[in-house]
Amino acid sequence: MSKSRFRRWGTTLIAVPVMVLGALVFSATSAAASIGVVTVDADTQTDVGGDNTETVTAECDGGSTLIGTGWIAGGAIVDEVVPDLSTGTVRVEAWEPEGGSVRANWSVTARAICATSVSNVEVVQDGSSAYNSTNAPKSDTASCPFAKKLVGLGYEIGTFAEGEVHVTSVVPTDDEVTVTAYEDANGTTESWSVTAYAVCATEPSGLEVVTSTSPSTSSDLTVCPGVKKAIGAGGAVDIARNDVDVWYAKTGTYGGYEYGIAGAAETSGATTSNWTIASTVICVNP
Repeated sequence: MSKSRFRRWGTTLIAVPVMVLGALVFSATSAAASIGVVTVDADTQTDVGGDNTETVTAECDGGSTLIGTGWIAGGAIVDEVVPDLSTGTVRVEAWEPEGGSVRANWSVTARAICATSVSNVEVVQDGSSAYNSTNAPKSDTASCPFAKKLVGLGYEIGTFAEGEVHVTSVVPTDDEVTVTAYEDANGTTESWSVTAYAVCATEPSGLEVVTSTSPSTSSDLTVCPGVKKAIGAGGAVDIARNDVDVWYAKTGTYGGYEYGIAGAAETSGATTSNWTIASTVICVNP
């Protein structure tokens, strides 16, 4: 496939953070309803080779509503994770890093998280960061309107500098998401921007956002408390951000518990810095 072109799509209640079992929790307190049956659809493209881009799309079925996203890249940079309520889809696009992938053939996966009983869902895109060629990090925040809460997230990098800009953090709270991106260690003269997407809805029952406080070097897993369901995940790299990319964030189930997990990888050769990644999971009552 050919190189991607620049694109840009556009379309409170206050929570108090508390410390619970070593994790930072944003917990909503007003009355709320069950989110219903939660399902996940995934679309994967493997064996992508060469200096290409690849786009995959996951889709909710007709009986459910899109509420969240997830993405996985093996040896590639994910430049967009875009939720679209009109089609019930999540579009994920990836490109090969500048200088080539660490894998001869790389892969990319889109994940759509869907629910049968959720009200007043909307995707909020409040604008974008500055669009310029300044070699400095850029961030963008999308916030839910009053009386709605964050249930899912997404982002998009707008640039012609394919493979030279990558996301280093996608951090949700209970009512907004902030996305930060960096140029790689070699920099670029091309202009670029970052755009955050917030999937917002009437507050689901038991909504809380939990962030790990004990990250590891390459991936980190945060478990939802009790029997709560995981409906979204994000992650943030602490240092070496010019060299490290958040290459996946997804939900999962193991041993009766649900979790969010985020992973990162070095994108432009070895770094001399020791870095870690922390994961965040959005949890609700079943």
